[in-house]
Amino acid sequence: MKTLIFAVLIAALLSGGAWFHNNAGATGYDLPINALASAPNDAEIVVTGKNGLDGPAVIVLRIDDAQSTDYWSRVNLERKVPPGLFTFRVPIASLKTPRRHPLDRQTLTLAKLFASPSDQRVAVEHATVEIPVPVHAPASDVIALDFGPEDGAIFPGFAKVAPGDPMMIGRNLHTRDRPGGDALVADGIEGIERLVLKHRPGVWQVTLWTEDVGEWEYLPHALERRIRINGETAFYRRMTHADWRRQIYLEGRGHEWHLGKTAWDGFGARRGGKVTHVVDSPDGQISIEFAGSNLSATFLSGLVLTSVGDAQTLKNIEAERRKRFDETWRFKTPDIVAEPAADTLKLTGGGTVFAAPGTHARFEITARSPHEIIDPAPSLAAPERHGTFLPGTIFAGHWRLTRPETASTLLVADDRHLRGDADALSIVPGLPRRYTVLVPVPEATPPGLYRGQITVAGRALPISVDVLDIALPETDKTIGLYLEDLPLHRWFKTSATEARLCDLSALKSLGLTGVAPPMTAPKTADAREAMMRDIQVVRLAGFSTPLLGYTPLKRLQGRDNWTDLLLQAETVLTGRGENIYWSAADEVSNDGHDLEKLRAWIGEIRKAAPTARIAGHFNAERDQEVAPLFDLALINSGYGLDQDSINALRDNGTRTMIYNVGQTRLAAGTFLWRNDLDGYLQWHARMPTADPFDPTDGREADVQWLYPTPDECPRVPDIDRGLLDMADGITDLRWLLWLDQEATRNATAVALREVILDRVAGDWSTDKNLSHMDLFHLRESIATLARNLRIPD
Repeated sequence: MKTLIFAVLIAALLSGGAWFHNNAGATGYDLPINALASAPNDAEIVVTGKNGLDGPAVIVLRIDDAQSTDYWSRVNLERKVPPGLFTFRVPIASLKTPRRHPLDRQTLTLAKLFASPSDQRVAVEHATVEIPVPVHAPASDVIALDFGPEDGAIFPGFAKVAPGDPMMIGRNLHTRDRPGGDALVADGIEGIERLVLKHRPGVWQVTLWTEDVGEWEYLPHALERRIRINGETAFYRRMTHADWRRQIYLEGRGHEWHLGKTAWDGFGARRGGKVTHVVDSPDGQISIEFAGSNLSATFLSGLVLTSVGDAQTLKNIEAERRKRFDETWRFKTPDIVAEPAADTLKLTGGGTVFAAPGTHARFEITARSPHEIIDPAPSLAAPERHGTFLPGTIFAGHWRLTRPETASTLLVADDRHLRGDADALSIVPGLPRRYTVLVPVPEATPPGLYRGQITVAGRALPISVDVLDIALPETDKTIGLYLEDLPLHRWFKTSATEARLCDLSALKSLGLTGVAPPMTAPKTADAREAMMRDIQVVRLAGFSTPLLGYTPLKRLQGRDNWTDLLLQAETVLTGRGENIYWSAADEVSNDGHDLEKLRAWIGEIRKAAPTARIAGHFNAERDQEVAPLFDLALINSGYGLDQDSINALRDNGTRTMIYNVGQTRLAAGTFLWRNDLDGYLQWHARMPTADPFDPTDGREADVQWLYPTPDECPRVPDIDRGLLDMADGITDLRWLLWLDQEATRNATAVALREVILDRVAGDWSTDKNLSHMDLFHLRESIATLARNLRIPD
């Protein structure tokens, strides 16, 4: 193959680009359709502008072709940009619908850029179609190849290599086009057994990018991999399952964001699987062989061949990757990072927290230091009173760039990841280290003040737990998380039972009352028994509330005998005293589903298994037409979280839960109480997209409130901060239930209850503005009443 001729790219550069600015209209910025239609596949749309808002803004690129009829059949790309100047790029090759179908650029009917919502302070100043300038000067001794589908994005200055190219030999060649990564590593070809390059004789440096970055609960996992170049071993690795988990799957766990670092430093720099090898080629032929334990060992996304003395080419390529990655993945920092630096080690927080037996006390401690403290050795002296100790747990907030909105490209620096191995994290200048101390208060703990302290880097901070003489009622509401096993158990076909029990035990210990657990689809008699064992594991962990079967019915759907299988499963469940809710609809309006077909589907289920209890998830007002058909409706703010919507379901006899809302503490407690809802489930305990510590490698964010750790069952798990907010919400609920009881016999309790009912409207659109501190004060007012009622006149 001849070397890549970069002059072709320069000659093809569109004259000055096709400028879209000054095309502003009442509904956005019109993009010239002709420029998009005639642009070559390696071109890109470059958008620059300014966000004059105080917070982030969303820029939307919408493009329709003749076949576009709805959201799912057109291009809808959103870029969330922070305040200030912004630039982002959209490769022409990436103009695909949400279902990954490419547009027909010869039949385009609409192309617009607009801010959502519209605001004159958000401006697209320039938008061009450009062919990127190569990242290095044209040179006869450089080969740069980008492997992937014919219509895939192309990295600047590289030539596309697609299946069918004679340089590749492989019996099972497949392209991979992932939503994450940059244009160089996002796509590639799997199944390459041999690759042959023709060049001039000499000593050459060969650089390969070999990692398939994965997507949607899948991270490729070759345990053995070998790459040979002209007969020499360029790379060899052989691992056990445990090795792979520790070295690959958990590689990102130890990476922490610090001031001055970008998304590239945290994610892009460590992805791609770069392999470099120097090879002597007396005849100018370079033969590269790939082998390993599965097809992912034969994956290749990029190749660069340079002379041995040419270090600048690779530097330029990596610099361009960094620039593009950081343009796409901007981030913002919270106010706590901008607070003045300490001139010496400073601890704040602590104090006294009241708690009832059977709940917990939570303390937030912040440590700041002007210099690095490598081993702060945080420790807890358990609160004690008259020889009774209340042992607790210390978590340390680990700073990461996270993706709080599912499909957004704007990251946020936060420390929501609470590490159970708190002593493994140092304190660095300019960044607060926040410690969370959780002190369980067992049932029958004698009332009184329990004093203890937390020590960080030799400095102590007192804490106290004021245990009240009160018994809070339990709740029968289902409050918890959706839960699946870590996907690596499926990949390696290893048992997940022990790890699942550990997860369930951790959730139960925090006071969670329910879960939507993993359940085997009952496709055979053996699978039905496996499903029953799945349920038994949940019961063994102490969860007694009704269970939601999120996936089993969906996995039966489409099988010829699904009605028989459902009836058989229902019969077995009923015979053993179990009766789950079968999830039969999942945000039906999102995919534009025909609601009449949904009605028919529900009718078929009722006919097949009359005792089956059917659940559905609803997130649009349109769904109010069909939600009453279900025994259990899980709704969120898109459906309508107000008393009219909720009462309409209740009047129909449909049990109602909320799911996937912000303000976890509010949802798990006060809002649930105000509307007498049946429960709250939040997505998700374990749903990493691919790499569990890279939020950029999927079309959606990683969602995980239990983080993977080196040990499958650690003494103290890594958790999301939101899990403690949920636990606090459940405690709020129990205090409110106590208030309900007390109001049947005490006028002061009646008055306080009325005050809270006035403060909390029962409408999510307003109640969501209640802060964590607001909810704390509501609980504190109830606790003050309880304390006063126990003090004799």
